[in-house]
Amino acid sequence: MDVDLDYIEDALPRERGPEKLNSIRSVALPEGTAWADLTLEVADTALLVSVGAFEKEMSLEQAGFVDGRQGETASDRPLHFLRLFATRHGRIVLSELPGGEPEKSRIQKQISTLRSRLRSLFAIGEEPITYDKASGEYSCSFGIQLSADQGFPTPAGASWLDFRFEELAGGRLAVGVKSKELFRARQIQRDDGRGTTEAAEREERI
Repeated sequence: MDVDLDYIEDALPRERGPEKLNSIRSVALPEGTAWADLTLEVADTALLVSVGAFEKEMSLEQAGFVDGRQGETASDRPLHFLRLFATRHGRIVLSELPGGEPEKSRIQKQISTLRSRLRSLFAIGEEPITYDKASGEYSCSFGIQLSADQGFPTPAGASWLDFRFEELAGGRLAVGVKSKELFRARQIQRDDGRGTTEAAEREERI
């Protein structure tokens, strides 16, 4: 028998821990907001919520992601997985995480708790985090990133033909792009004591 713990936890009545969910204030989002419209930016001590032009920054404590028993700056397990989703751009594959079946069961439970936190924080229908049983992948129905994740510093005027991608060990990706650098080619000294500088361009790769 193959027991799908994730499905069972979703089907059973939600456990709403009083130390967490009762203290969470739902964020007033623009009317008609869907999960696909929402983006979360996770910082060290705050959560930035954005829906189009609407933005709201709240502390992790206000969002219900702080364990008061361990101090105001201590994080809890659901926050750990929220950050993990942010570092992986909204997707977690169970087979890519360390640990055996008992550890995977604990991970599934923590993600289920994270779902409940998000439902309490945002009054949006449907699932904030979906699960594909065939691939074992959890996917956020919203955009999520770390506050330091600003994307690749693409030079002005670059096209896709200027890029080069190389797969590295450990699931990493090396990105290179052609760019032009201005540099001082030479300095000319005039008879009147004034000097002028001639600039030139050379190609470089970021």
